[in-house]
Amino acid sequence: MADALDLSTPTTQLDAVNWSLRANGFPPINSLSGVIGRDASAALTWLADATRELCLKGFWFCRRHVSLVPDDNGYLNLPGNCLSIASPNWHDLWREGLFPDPGMRDDWLRLRPVMRQGKVFSVINQTYVWTRPLTILMREAINFEDMPEEARRYLQVLAASYLNGGTLRSPDVDKRLQPLLTLTWDALIDAELENSDHRFL
Repeated sequence: MADALDLSTPTTQLDAVNWSLRANGFPPINSLSGVIGRDASAALTWLADATRELCLKGFWFCRRHVSLVPDDNGYLNLPGNCLSIASPNWHDLWREGLFPDPGMRDDWLRLRPVMRQGKVFSVINQTYVWTRPLTILMREAINFEDMPEEARRYLQVLAASYLNGGTLRSPDVDKRLQPLLTLTWDALIDAELENSDHRFL
């Protein structure tokens, strides 16, 4: 049976892997360093996949506005941890004290910027070359232990569910995990609402 959630201490990556292992009836491990067993390796892989998946959703802790300036070649280079880009929330820009060029909103509509090969690419003009700065809303990859506790708790349960789906495929395990998935997801959404201004969304 899956362990009850202990909300008294921050969840480490090792904690999350062990929670996932125990939830699926596998023994826990002492460390993620060195050689780890097949089950632990699978649990760690599923946790990593779940973490990237959550970052792509763009919660408050992994999204931010970034102002890009063309380099000497005219390229708008993206940070290495950038997962995706989107048009800025223009109201948020003003609240954050970022006052973009008045033509920037038109650029988003006319040039359709997308992420390709670590740079911003114009779908309309079929070019990586830009003549002026551009502000983007970036979703970025962050490490598990850099996430808030609400996200870590959700991810450890989600990773346990993925591990079950990829190994045991046990209906009983799935049934036990579903209420915890709902509980931890609701807590994460509550935290998102507390940390974000959705008046203009």
